[in-house]
Amino acid sequence: MRKEGSKDSILSAMAAVLLISFTSVLLCSAADFTVLGPAVPVAAHVGTSVVLSCSLGLSVKAKPYEVRWYKRDAYDSPVLLYKDLEVQEGAADPQYRNRAFLVGILENGNISLQLENLRAQDTGEYTCMVKSLTWYDKASANLTVRAVGSHPLLSLADAGDQVNVTCVSDGWSPKPKLTWRDREGRELNNSHISYRKVSEGLVTVSSWVLHSSSGSDWISCSVGLSDEEMMQSRVAPFKGFWREAFISSLTLSLIVIITLVVLLVLVRQDLLPHCSSRKNAKMAANSNESIPEETLPLTEKTTEMTTERTLVSGQSSQSSAPPVSDEEKKPKSKKFKKSKVKQAHNNMVRTVNHTSHFPVDNAGSVCIL
Repeated sequence: MRKEGSKDSILSAMAAVLLISFTSVLLCSAADFTVLGPAVPVAAHVGTSVVLSCSLGLSVKAKPYEVRWYKRDAYDSPVLLYKDLEVQEGAADPQYRNRAFLVGILENGNISLQLENLRAQDTGEYTCMVKSLTWYDKASANLTVRAVGSHPLLSLADAGDQVNVTCVSDGWSPKPKLTWRDREGRELNNSHISYRKVSEGLVTVSSWVLHSSSGSDWISCSVGLSDEEMMQSRVAPFKGFWREAFISSLTLSLIVIITLVVLLVLVRQDLLPHCSSRKNAKMAANSNESIPEETLPLTEKTTEMTTERTLVSGQSSQSSAPPVSDEEKKPKSKKFKKSKVKQAHNNMVRTVNHTSHFPVDNAGSVCIL
């Protein structure tokens, strides 16, 4: 009987040990979870959205746990904090407010983070940490926010027997690659490159190189991200070419200005012929008006004077004839003068009509072009 009792006690003890061990395994499986992050770095462009994946192994429910997303060395200023079954918006970094969201299903252990309206300064390493009362684990995700900068701007300056060529391009994220090459495509290794981070996390790259030109060579400056198309600018760095171009442009401008000033002075002083159809029309209209006797041409006046002398001599030769009264002489003299004025007027009209197809200047004379 004692042997049977001892066997029963041994079996009971073994069963209790097995039960305790099984229970411990179950509790440890529930408490010791694993956090899994993205296998490769994540890249996106400025202004777009991106999802940083994170989950619990074996699809453990994440709802009762604390989930914290934060950038490196910024644990106390998290990008997003989920605690006490809700997102703690007041605890998040202000620059991520209304831009960071949990997009996974917590019941399935998916605690992925979505970032919207990406900025260049969002580039960096993010940590996904899950914590329970007795355990925590974390995983990392690397994010690169890309921004394509401006086309390279080249400038030249004399440097003794060489030419200093400078290349500048801004608005890049992350740091771009800058390369100098000659006409044959060979890379120039004597360049000096510097990077400067400006507002919003964007980078400005500048470089300069001393080049000795042979007169027909050109060099190129290429800037771009490693796996994207490069932007390129070329220049032929001839020594002193910019000075010659400036002097030539300045000389040409002075010649044009001086020519315009001389022409303006000549026009103001009436030293250039001014002929217009309006003056021709005015001259033709004036020719149809009566011409006073004192404005008759000198030849017409001479003819009239000669005629009057002839009349006077005729009268003296006929002095033996009966005398004529003054009242009879008056009508004849007036009639003779009227006929002469009319004849001179007709001669002037014929002269004007003959020359009307020539331009007339301000003084009324014909312009010979």
